[in-house]
Amino acid sequence: DFDTVLSADILSKWENLDDELDIVHQAALYNIADTGVTHDVKCANFIESLEPIAEIIGMYDAFFPSLNSQDRNVTLKMCIDAVISKFGKDIFHREYQQNKEKFLQTLVNTRNRMMHIKRNLPANKYFSGEESILYLVKLCHLYRVVLLSLLGVDYEIYKDAVKKSVGQWDDW
Repeated sequence: DFDTVLSADILSKWENLDDELDIVHQAALYNIADTGVTHDVKCANFIESLEPIAEIIGMYDAFFPSLNSQDRNVTLKMCIDAVISKFGKDIFHREYQQNKEKFLQTLVNTRNRMMHIKRNLPANKYFSGEESILYLVKLCHLYRVVLLSLLGVDYEIYKDAVKKSVGQWDDW
């Protein structure tokens, strides 16, 4: 229920966060929208956005690892893992339990295949069309959790709804 958390303070925080997000938020909205772009491209774009999202989280959260995408030692895989480990444990619980490293590498490969136009990757090394839909939805959940957390909304308020939705998608 948005009216239980919406306040002038939250709106003020949102204005600041929206400025920090800059093009990242616009890209997220574009990837959520029904634009006719295929789900695999949307999923790859959303994966790509986890680098700047990790940077922004570091600006707001003193306990988050400092990950600057301009640093050559910081990889997309590190950014993805940091964001999921902090905000997406419930969303990606199954994947992290089964094989965290393989899952993280599949995310990176999916992004590389689409964004760098890598051909001839073995099919099990990146997401299929159906998997792209599933992970696009999960990444949208992750993005919402990140935004709400940075705005100071207690995750416990909506945790059950996230877990229920993720469970339904995992069953799909």
